[in-house]
Amino acid sequence: MLPSQVLAESTTKFFSDGSSNTFHVYFTHPVQVERDVYYTASAILDGAELSYFGQEGMSEVNMGALTFMFHCSSESTNGTGVQGGQIPELIFYGPTLEASDK
Repeated sequence: MLPSQVLAESTTKFFSDGSSNTFHVYFTHPVQVERDVYYTASAILDGAELSYFGQEGMSEVNMGALTFMFHCSSESTNGTGVQGGQIPELIFYGPTLEASDK
C-alpha cells in the first residue's frame, strides 16, 4: 500500500441549523483522478453544533460512460462511510465529447 498523500484541501466555515441543507466546498485547483485508483475524501468538523448526517449512500454511481465506485475507508475514525456520513455528493467534470473523440 502506498503512503497517503494529500492532493487538495480546503478550509471552510459554516454554521449548521441541523437541517438537511448542503453546501458546496471547492478546492483552489481541480484534482485530477485516475481510473482504478482509490482516493479518500474526508471532512473534519470542529465545533459544538450538530451537523446533518446523510444516510443511504450509494456504493456505485453511473454518469454516462463514467462509473464511480465508493468503498469505506480504513482511515475513518468515527464510523462514517459509504452508507452514511458528511459528504453527500462530489462535484466533477470531465473531457467533453468532442475532446474524447480525438
